[in-house]
Amino acid sequence: MTSAADQTLEARTAFTLSFADLDAQLRLKIRSTLRACFPIMYAEFARQIDVGSMRRKGIASVITSVELERSLMPLPVGGTVDVHTSIRLADFAAGALGDGRRRLGFEVQLELRALPGTGDPLRYRDLAPSGESTVCGKSTFLLALLRPSAPLAERLLADAPPEVAHLPVRPLTRPHPSAESLAKVPDGFAECARRERAAAPRVWGLHNSDVNQNVFTGDYVEALEDTFSELLALGGQDLVGHQIERAGVIFRKPFAPGSRAALDATAFRSADRTLLAAGFHGFDQEGAVEARPSIVGRLEGRLGVLREDPRFAR
Repeated sequence: MTSAADQTLEARTAFTLSFADLDAQLRLKIRSTLRACFPIMYAEFARQIDVGSMRRKGIASVITSVELERSLMPLPVGGTVDVHTSIRLADFAAGALGDGRRRLGFEVQLELRALPGTGDPLRYRDLAPSGESTVCGKSTFLLALLRPSAPLAERLLADAPPEVAHLPVRPLTRPHPSAESLAKVPDGFAECARRERAAAPRVWGLHNSDVNQNVFTGDYVEALEDTFSELLALGGQDLVGHQIERAGVIFRKPFAPGSRAALDATAFRSADRTLLAAGFHGFDQEGAVEARPSIVGRLEGRLGVLREDPRFAR
């Protein structure tokens, strides 16, 4: 469906919640939000844009940024999540990528809505006695249009290919995130624990990859979540009830299976609020860690989010 107002590609779909989508408090996981949105997003690309024609011309859409957000509303296993997807053709020139040159890409926004569950682990399939469909997650994907095999000066697309020429070019809703914006620590936050990039590197295996021949986007998010927990525990924080509410990742250069990544990460805390700022660094041909991170991530969370159940109180 195309919105007549601004020529935005729109779609409404749904998926069913499984056990693995929810945590022990019956709340949607950040990683589940991403894994649910990915197939929906690409299905809409395939349905509404002649992606095959673009690929035959050597044009690809490459993810440059992901932003994920979820609510702390409990949900039922087997419940239905309604997803509203909007796809816009956008100019990425403003913000982090702004150097005066026009560069085109897609801004994809997905909103997830569901009826609340009881939050009771003994009635994990039950809906709450009363409740309205509420936003339980949001995600924004930015995908640059590129000619990956072209000479460097010709890789960026300034003009829309015929397959998307019917869509007007819009500015991004918000400026493209940057490494600096993701690493910014608000006033009042103190360092809790740090992992230096000199520590043992992470090695990406084939199981971390996808059909695009690089590490799957979700595996970076999951690695960041695990690192967040490790650093908060190292800093003496109680992880029972720690909920990650927002995640942001930008991609400069993807990793491939078999490559190594040095992870530089710091966890911060202010009262019950938590923050992780991190970067995955590659290695140069001499085996030295590259100074500039290839992937930059930021997670925001909250401590002490407990269910109203005495078995989970401390």
